[in-house]
This record gives sequence, C-alpha cells and structure tokens, in this order.
Amino acid sequence: MWHVVLDSNAVILDLRPKEAAWSGLLRAVREARVHVYLPDIVVDELVAHRPTVHQPDVANAVAAVRALRDARPDRLVDGLLGGGAGFTILPYPDLPHREVARRALARRRPFDPLGHDGYRDALVWESVLALARTLSRERLVLVSRNRKDFAADDGSLHADLRRDVAALTTGSTIVLVRDVGSLADLV
Repeated sequence: MWHVVLDSNAVILDLRPKEAAWSGLLRAVREARVHVYLPDIVVDELVAHRPTVHQPDVANAVAAVRALRDARPDRLVDGLLGGGAGFTILPYPDLPHREVARRALARRRPFDPLGHDGYRDALVWESVLALARTLSRERLVLVSRNRKDFAADDGSLHADLRRDVAALTTGSTIVLVRDVGSLADLV
C-alpha cells in the first residue's frame, strides 16, 4: 500500500472533482491501494485560506477539509474526498521547538538558505517523518508543488530530506511528487 501525504498546495491546486488525476487517487483509496494523509498544519492552512466566489474548486476543497476535520457527514466530503474513508488527519508533530530552531539555524531544508522561511513546511515534513516512523517498510509519497523547500534541482527529494529518511530505522521510503497527477505512475 502507498501512503500519500498531501501538502496544502496539492489540495488547493489539484482538487478538481472531475479531473482524472484526483478521480484516480480516489479510486486507489477506495480499492485500498492508497491511504491519504493531511497533516494538521495543512488542514489549518486550508481552513484559514480565504477562497473567493471566483475560486469555486478551492472553496469546495476548504469546505470538504473542514467537514473531514470536524468528522461530520458532508456531501462535499462524499464528492471530493470519497466519503472520508481512507483519509487520516495527522496530528501536529511532537517536536521540541529547539529541534525546529536547530534545523533553521543549520539552514537545512525545508528552511530557506537563510534559515528564515520554512516553519510550516518543517511541520509538514516532520509530520511525514512521524508517519514514516510508525510504518515499517512502507512507501510514502509527499505531494507538494513547493519545490524550493522540498526538492533538489532534479525534482527529487532534497539531500537534506533524504538524510532524514536514511536515518529512519523502519525501512520506509519517502518520495516527492509535484502533483496528484504524478501519482498515477506510482500507485
């Protein structure tokens, strides 16, 4: 089984109920080939997002994520998230602030080269690592368009993040893909 973690940009930019890529992901979830995770920071980012009437897909995505977070039945969860089955919200990582600060001061990804920007991305990444620590020899995918914080020049996971994966003792692997459509090649 694949374990897919969605960054907020993947949901906002990719969630279109009629798109083949999203439909394919939902089909894989229904067939129990994929389990999808939303880090709690991503949920909070989506709920804080202010969609306009000119962004109906974003408004629908935000409404569906709110309903999923609140564990309440909603037609948008059924339509956009396949009923919510096969979706899990990951709690904020249990990580001391000192560890986040050390990562920023060392200018390790997902922080920027100055160690300033990247706090929320670090929480997403730590959520992915926390999930990987609970799974033994599983395949995880982070879906994010945020190349500057997660990717190397070739689009693969940045070396800083690959070192984090190598330090895992569970034998799980983590790959980075740009969008939901790119999952079709994996799952």
